[in-house]
Amino acid sequence: MRILVATDRWFPDYKGGAARFAADHAAALAANGHDVHVLAPRGADLPPGLHAAGSIPQTRLPRTLVDPVGTFVAARKQRPSAFDVMVAHQVTTAYGCLRALPGTPLVHVFHASAAREAQLRSSGMRDAALAGLLGRLERAVVGRAAAIVPLSAYSRSLLDADHPRAEKKIVMLSGAVDTSFFRPADPDAPESPPVLVIVRRLEEGVGIEEALHAVALLAGDGPLEVAFAGDGPAAGRMRALAEQLGLADTVVFLGSVGAGVLLQWYRRAHAVLIPPAPHEGFGLAAVEALACARPAVGTGGALATVLGGLDTSLVAADRSAGALADAVRRAFVLYGDTEFRKRCRAYAVENFSWSSAGARWDELLHRVAGGDV
Repeated sequence: MRILVATDRWFPDYKGGAARFAADHAAALAANGHDVHVLAPRGADLPPGLHAAGSIPQTRLPRTLVDPVGTFVAARKQRPSAFDVMVAHQVTTAYGCLRALPGTPLVHVFHASAAREAQLRSSGMRDAALAGLLGRLERAVVGRAAAIVPLSAYSRSLLDADHPRAEKKIVMLSGAVDTSFFRPADPDAPESPPVLVIVRRLEEGVGIEEALHAVALLAGDGPLEVAFAGDGPAAGRMRALAEQLGLADTVVFLGSVGAGVLLQWYRRAHAVLIPPAPHEGFGLAAVEALACARPAVGTGGALATVLGGLDTSLVAADRSAGALADAVRRAFVLYGDTEFRKRCRAYAVENFSWSSAGARWDELLHRVAGGDV
């Protein structure tokens, strides 16, 4: 099939779970023999096998305003019948595609509710107006998309709550990671003292403060090494908070890192902590850690299901520092069990690898292209 993939973020230009999934998904579709054309932010460096279908401009204006228009302008340059199906990873790009190529069926990958997330960040009239616009875009996309794909039961619950009439369009497909890349080292030898890796973009309101306070509690248990992978607008404040908590010799902030560096830290880790964002749509880093045979810890959103399917003790009771610290302690104990580490790897491969998920995605896209959905 000839497929147009539209995304508002592209990995590795932007280090985030949704951006990484969009890039991996496009690559997996191409590996399955499809002719994949990508519409992404300007300057995105596409790997071999993917074709550029245009670019979304990057300006200082809010992306909520720029991306729908930029996507529309770029997609409008394509022939009306150029593609068998479109796949869009955010409501802004999905809306632009639907307006530009109304005769081409679209699959909307519902990572999370952009409207709900914007409401949480709202701090003034401007933010409230943008949140309202995202809500209108989401309703339009849900109403016109041929299929909507949430990546977790949690995201499905948001769709059910906000768009109950869309039930017949919803197709549950799990997110996936490259388990041939994210794999344990051979031999997989434990290290001492315990190493905790934390993965999250450094933004306000995504649980980083709670994670650092949890590290302060864990540091009281004995020697501990912590690596924080992620960067973002709150980086300075989070580094300052670590200093205030007396963690200068415990936590190293890695900043924005590539997949290769992240893989090496996963392999060193005794456990991986995902700070508790309010609307976690999948939890890519948690699955990557499991694929490397490392227990991951998180709470809320999709992580409760993703991690709970392996072992409920990996799910913190709530987002408080104490609950996160207790869950990490349990994960450290589980790490010492060689058979449990093997279970982590097997669980990730069986449920979240592209080799298992790719066939289900292919089936859906063929059905949508053929008008069967």
